[in-house]
Order: sequence, then structure tokens, then C-alpha cells
Amino acid sequence: MKEIKFIRFLKSGDIEKAKKELSYLVSRDTNTLSLDKIIMSVVETIAENTVDGFYITSILRFLWEAFFPYRTIWDKWYLLLYLLL
Repeated sequence: MKEIKFIRFLKSGDIEKAKKELSYLVSRDTNTLSLDKIIMSVVETIAENTVDGFYITSILRFLWEAFFPYRTIWDKWYLLLYLLL
């Protein structure tokens, strides 16, 4: 995994390889980043992905409840199986 390689390079002190691996994870030029900026970009990326994941699942849950307002979880599973078959 890219994240593990990135952390491994940072721990070993190989900043250039860490920058290369980081460029696959973030959408910015990593060639001129200092160690502080590298860490900040990693934290920012993790925060953005966490928030995006939360919002997507919340929206999907809201839409599911809006279109399929059943009272029990079993009613939803029966409907899902019906739609899939």
C-alpha cells in the first residue's frame, strides 16, 4: 500500500522517496515541500477523505430512508433482495 511505503520512507529519513510516494496521495507538487509541509499535507488528506466519506454515507443513508421508509431492517433487506433478483 502506498501509505505504508510513505510512512516507512519518512521513518527511515529518506525524504525524497517519501515525497515521491506522497505525490501519489495528494494533488500538489511535492518536490519543494519541507518535512513540516509533508506532514501537514498528509494530515489534510486524511481529514478530507474522512469528511468526504462521512458525507457520502450520510447522503446515501438519507436517500435510502427517503425512498424506502420501512420500519424494520428486515423489510429493507427483503426489498433489496427483491430488487437484485
